[in-house]
This record gives sequence, C-alpha cells and structure tokens, in this order.
Amino acid sequence: MGELWDAIKNTFLSALKGSFKRTNIVVIDTGDKLDARKTETGIGEINTYFAPFKTSFTTLYLDWKQTNNTYHSLTAAVQRFKSDLSSSKIDRWDTVIKPAFLDDPVGYKALFPNGHTSFQSGEYEERIAAVKVLGSAIDNRAPLADVKTEISDFGRQFEAARSLQQGKEGLAKKLSVDLETKRIEVCEALYWVQGRLMALYNKNPKAIEAFFDLEVLRRSGKEEDELEESLVLTLAPGQTVEAGIPLTDDKKLLFLNLGEVPLTLFAGGDKPEVPLNPVILPAGEEVEKLVTELGAPGSRYLYILNSNPDLSGAMEIIEVTGE
Repeated sequence: MGELWDAIKNTFLSALKGSFKRTNIVVIDTGDKLDARKTETGIGEINTYFAPFKTSFTTLYLDWKQTNNTYHSLTAAVQRFKSDLSSSKIDRWDTVIKPAFLDDPVGYKALFPNGHTSFQSGEYEERIAAVKVLGSAIDNRAPLADVKTEISDFGRQFEAARSLQQGKEGLAKKLSVDLETKRIEVCEALYWVQGRLMALYNKNPKAIEAFFDLEVLRRSGKEEDELEESLVLTLAPGQTVEAGIPLTDDKKLLFLNLGEVPLTLFAGGDKPEVPLNPVILPAGEEVEKLVTELGAPGSRYLYILNSNPDLSGAMEIIEVTGE
C-alpha cells in the first residue's frame, strides 16, 4: 500500500503529537469558535458534534496536569527530606545523642552500627527505615526525649511524603496513557470538523482558517508541557503560618496535606482569626477550594493552622489554572 495522499492526511494527529498542552489550546480554540458561530448555517451541527470531544479532552487534561503538578512537587518534597537527613539532621541528632552514651559505647554503637552511612546513602526506603529504627531504638532517658520525638516525627513525615509521591506517580502515568488516547480521539474529531467545514466553504476555503489556531498547529517538534510551581510549608506543633500567597476572590487553590496530622485552612485579615467553620484537611488528603470558600470575600491572607500540640505538619499549595 502506497503512502497516504497528503491532501487527505489528518494533519492534527501529526502536528499535535507529543504535546498535550498544544492539543488543549487548539481544542479549546476551535470549540469556542464553533460555539460562538453556532447560529450560522451549517455550523450548529458541527458544534454539536465537536462539543463532547472538547469537554472530554479538556477535563482529562486538567486532571492530568494537576496530578503531574502534585507529583513533581511531592518529588521535590521527598528530595528535601533526603537532603535534610543526609546533611543537617543526622549530624545534629548525633551531636545530641552521643553525650548521653559517654559511659555506654556499646549502646551508642548499637544506634549507629554503620555510622551515618544508612542515613546518607541508599534508596529512599532504606533511609526512611534507618530513621524509624533509630527513633524506636533510642531509650527513654530524659536527655533524649526531645530528639527521640523529633526523629520519630521526621521518619513518619518522610514516609508519608514518599507514599504520597509514589501514589501520584502511578496515577500520573495512567492519566498520561488515557490522555494520549483522548488526544487521538479529539484529533480525529478535529479532522471531521475540518472535512465538514471544507464541504461548507468549498468555494471559499480561506474561511476555514478562522476556526483553527494555525500558529499553534504550525509549531514543529515536541513541546514540553508546562507545570505550575507549588509551595510547600512546614508547621511546628501548634503553629499557624501565613502562606504568603496573594489572594483574589476568584483564585482557586489545591491543598495537599503531606503530613500525618489534620491541618486547618482559612483566609482572613492581618490577624489569624479562625472562622466558625474552617476547612479541616485530614492527613494525606487533598482538596480544591476557591478563596471565597476559605473566608469572607476580600480576604487578603491565607493561613494554615497545625493544632496538634505534639506533631509537625506539612502542606503543599498549588494555584489551579486552566488554559
């Protein structure tokens, strides 16, 4: 079988291959233009056909993008845990622990049988295990009470962040496969739209260009799909943190609780006054909220409260955007 005639090739499939972002731009652009002109002769039927494909792709695209944003920020959080452990944390813990074992070198050696190696090398799981073992192995002698709690808290938070990261990684991969299937479907739908427009404007083909973003379609090569940056905050026991994010009433934020204690979210004025019905996000869960769902209209500051008196918390915040 010979090569397909250029005039009947589906150029959307090749032009948009490798970029969900550009596909999303073209799909929204064409869908909006069809909808705006649906009362014109012949356009209404085309718009009715294409609208479900637009909705299906753009909805999944936003899910994919949000999941990837979360995964990448979780990866950064896990890497920070690893970096903190191998540099400042283990050295400081050792500095506190060692004086308590001046008369018990065997007991000290039992806590660090391989020195700091287990905390500074190996896979994430190996380092997490080393921290948890150290926290469990420290006895209850008074001078070590605070460092024992800190080590145990750090180990639990490191493990929770790693677990969430792996979960999001699996979901991100699945959504990528699903979205590629949707990309092919919507490109075939765009090809159908082009065909109907060619029939409608067969004597004036120039008019067809008005329904497609030709600048985006003419870009060549694979384009990196952009992901938003996120903010990760750590909260000491009982601490309230102002997130430092400029607020507007129409802004939507994604919150991901990275720790193992519930955290309270609310918006307000320059003093962190908890409202009667704040949003409480359980450990390991996520939620999307408009600023107006977190506080009164016109609220200027976003606050995160860790009301747990014993354990630290961690929160990731991503601004949700569409294209």
